[in-house]
Formats: sequence, structure tokens, C-alpha cells
Amino acid sequence: MTTIDNLDDAMIFWRSMHHLGPEKNKQVRSERRRYHERFRALVEEGQESGIFSKATPADLVVDYHFGSVHHLSTWYRPDGPMSPQQVADHLADLLMRALRP
Repeated sequence: MTTIDNLDDAMIFWRSMHHLGPEKNKQVRSERRRYHERFRALVEEGQESGIFSKATPADLVVDYHFGSVHHLSTWYRPDGPMSPQQVADHLADLLMRALRP
């Protein structure tokens, strides 16, 4: 929902990130990596405890999920067939299906 609510900003960010100076680019990439690694660690923790399935590696689950969210600006349209809530619900369901034991 947050990405769709800020779709214009997200599109500008993803399409313009390469224009950042070297230091700012490094900082942004580092912060994104830290968030990604924390999310992956939560998935791995759930897999190790048996809450989540280990059938799909945590890295693939997380990369697939974030890839879907990061590319919303390439296909989502506010006047399209799905509301922001429907898109969010479907993406969350896909994520949880990949992890459901």
C-alpha cells in the first residue's frame, strides 16, 4: 500500500537512483541492503522455527517479493481493475503462500 500510495515518488526514485552521487548512492544501497537482510533474517527465523516452510529458500522468497513491490510503477494503474488494497492483499497472499508450511 505504501508504494502505491507514493507511486510517483517510487517511480522517480527507481528510475533516477543512478543519478545520485557516489556517496549518496552507497548510503541508499546500504540502507536498502540492511532492510532486505533484516526481512530475510525474519523469514529464515520463521523457517528454522517451523512457522514457515523451507521449500523455497529465504533469499528467493524475499527477492521475489521485493522485486514485485519495486516494479509496481511499471504496471499498476490507479484506474486499473484492482484497488491498492487488492494489490497489497494479493502480494501479501503470494508471499505467505510461498512460506506456508
